Formats: sequence, structure tokens, C-alpha cells
Amino acid sequence: MRYFVFVVGKYPFRSLHFNSTKILKKIKSKLLEQCKQLKKVIFNSADVDTLDENPTCDNFYEFRVLDLNWCENSPPCSDDDELELMLGEDQQHCLFEYSFEFLSRYPNAKKISTSAPTCDMDMHLQYLDGILINCYSTVEAIKFDHQTPHNFVRKVINSKSSAIKSFTVRLADWDTSKLDANLFRKSEISKNNILKVLKLRHCVDTSVSVGNQEPTEFLETLIGNQTLETLGLELFKVSNSEKLSPLIQVPNIKSLICNFESFEASLLH
Repeated sequence: MRYFVFVVGKYPFRSLHFNSTKILKKIKSKLLEQCKQLKKVIFNSADVDTLDENPTCDNFYEFRVLDLNWCENSPPCSDDDELELMLGEDQQHCLFEYSFEFLSRYPNAKKISTSAPTCDMDMHLQYLDGILINCYSTVEAIKFDHQTPHNFVRKVINSKSSAIKSFTVRLADWDTSKLDANLFRKSEISKNNILKVLKLRHCVDTSVSVGNQEPTEFLETLIGNQTLETLGLELFKVSNSEKLSPLIQVPNIKSLICNFESFEASLLH
């Protein structure tokens, strides 16, 4: 074998739990026995083991997409001390400020995807600052597969990081069209000059957002933005093309993503 770099698809670390490092070290040794010139193995996607202290095995492995899947039995604790602190404070998971320091052990990650049980609101964490702190310079995309806290939306949009180009937000029924507009207005999305992709979706894929019937007021908050190229409006049910009229004043948006109920109105826009 003469490979210098080897690329691998998705790797289910979470299924290995605390043995991840041991197994990866063994794989590394076997690979180097067969290919002495091999410098790096790149995983395109991996389920993160938050307690793994050296997942890269001294920078031999590199991870492009990090899938963070937390639940009550597996919270995103970075070490045993943080786990004990969280349990010792005897508070709800959603209000505990996890450090997310474990993300710093995955340098050069390009995308973070988060998911949590839809039915367990206690695992819809409210304080996610650590994600930005530990991935500030490299992560280009952040994607939520569960409800996104408003304070994190504001911090991503106001982030000084020049890396974050794509952001997928999940909002709930009580996030009405007016509340959504206020959220992005206060976040000053019109002044953001980094994001190229912004997608708004309902917190549950199989549900229809009752509170988000029209996107007009939200779209008005985008006027002045000069960098967005792709806009996802799957959160909204658009009744007619006139409701999309503010987009005429944001000509840099070239791609529009909608749900099936809004297909006709979007096509006529």
C-alpha cells in the first residue's frame, strides 16, 4: 500500500463507548504495519464519544463531521469531573452549562450536527456557548436536528468567526412568525456578512408548524444582507407568492428551499 491519506465514511464511536481510544490505537498500529508511509486517516463522519481523551491518536485521525447525539443516559460531558458536577448539582440537563471542551479534541472539524430525543424536553439544552468556544476557527456548518435555543441563534449570527458559512435552525410551534422575525431582527441578520446558507425548519420533521404560517416579516429582516445565497423556509407554510416579496430586495439569495405545502407559491415567486 502506498497511500499517504486514507478516507473513511461514517464511524459509530458511540457504540464503542469508553474503548474508542484503545480500538483506534490498535487500528493505527495495524495500518502502519501495512502502509508505513500512511500519514493520516480521515473520517467523513463520526458519532462523538465525549469522554475520549485522545480521539485523534496524536493527530493520526482527522474528523470532518461530528455527530453529537446526547440523551439522559449519555449527556455531553467532557470528562468525569463534569459528569459528577452535573449530577451533584441535581438540576435539569437543559439548564446545565456543559463546557463542550471535548470538541477541542477534534481539530479541523468542518461540521457539527446535533440531535436529542424529541420527546425529552429536558435534553433540549439551553446553554451551548461551549460549542462556539471550542470550534471557533474551523467549523463551517452547524446543523440542529432538535429545537435550537434562541440565545444560541443570536450568538452564531453575531459570531466573529469567519468560518461558519451554514446554519440550520429548528424552531417550535410557540415560535410564531412574529417571534421568529424578532429573533433574527435582534440578531442583526441583515448585517451578517459571513453566512451563505441559512435554513429554518420545524423542530419535528413530521409536524406542521401551526405558529409559522407566513414568512413575510422574517424575510424583511434579511433586507440589507449581502452574503446569503441559500435560504431554507421549510418552517413556514406560504399561502401565496406575494408573501415572499421581500426577497426581491435580497438579490444575492439564489436558492430557495421550501416544504411541499409552499411549493406552488415558491415556484410562482
